Amino acid sequence: MAVACIRREGESSEKVIGRWKKKTQKAGTVQSFRKRIRFAKGANKTKQKEGAIVREKYREKRRKNRFYA
Repeated sequence: MAVACIRREGESSEKVIGRWKKKTQKAGTVQSFRKRIRFAKGANKTKQKEGAIVREKYREKRRKNRFYA
């Protein structure tokens, strides 16, 4: 869903950006992207949680070694 805006002759960059924003809103690209971010599949959530647990264990180990090194 790529949206393209070609700069017209004598048109300012602000106008081009405004046209591009309108086209992206009409196409719904931003909304669909946000929906994909918010609603992750179950397997991905499980992997994220497992990764967070591993990172927290690593951080805890580093915190302990900071004072006893």
